[in-house]
Amino acid sequence: MQNFVDKYPYSELHIIGEGVMREKLERAIKEYELEEKVVLLGARNDVPALLALYDCFVFPTHVEGFSGALVEAMFAGLPVLASDIHQNKEAVTHMETGYLFEVGNVDAITNAFFWFRDNEAFAKTLAKNANTLAKDRFELDNIAREFEQYLHNAIIHQN
Repeated sequence: MQNFVDKYPYSELHIIGEGVMREKLERAIKEYELEEKVVLLGARNDVPALLALYDCFVFPTHVEGFSGALVEAMFAGLPVLASDIHQNKEAVTHMETGYLFEVGNVDAITNAFFWFRDNEAFAKTLAKNANTLAKDRFELDNIAREFEQYLHNAIIHQN
């Protein structure tokens, strides 16, 4: 974040969520003097409203089940920058529905930030693609309809 802020001084990073990394994040924020640039918002129950305020969604997770947060960002129409773990690849295809970077690689995350700033129009196109994909694959009505069709076919083939 420090390298990014040096080039884009009006940028901020807001981190939503609470967990075991909070103390480490607080120390890093102080160490790199990013108190004015990185804000730890903690656990929130207004995430959809918050997402509407942001330019992009960054998800550098190392370990994750299927991510509801990632899909929420896709539904919100935000460009997505995410680590390339398998679970994220279930929702994001690099340079089609988002930007994937190497998990745990600080330079790769930094490059993702710069890529976004240098390619905002294209990132918004990827976000539109992601939004369409999210509606098709992850909207509950569509999932329920597909499951109902699956059960219907299973019953027919059983008889």
